[in-house]
Amino acid sequence: MALALLTMASCAKPVQLEQAPTGESSLSVVRESYLIPPEIPATLLDYLFRKIPGESEIVSITVTDHSTDSWTLEITREELPNRSIVERRRFLMIDGEWFER
Repeated sequence: MALALLTMASCAKPVQLEQAPTGESSLSVVRESYLIPPEIPATLLDYLFRKIPGESEIVSITVTDHSTDSWTLEITREELPNRSIVERRRFLMIDGEWFER
């Protein structure tokens, strides 16, 4: 059962590519699950995955608000051994770079 939960929890794995589908990012995300909404820009996901601690696993992402350069996401992640964290984080793109506000 624990192995099945760990397998399901790892629904997004960074994969190094030459060029992402948007052409804006060198790191794309394999979206194997509905738990990551497809409307989130690949560059924002790149930024988010770089900022999440290595011992954490993102379980799901929900968009709570967004515009072209501003996104509010509710991120559920798990840390071993048995800790679940739900965060609401706001991101803003300024001059082509993402920042958390």
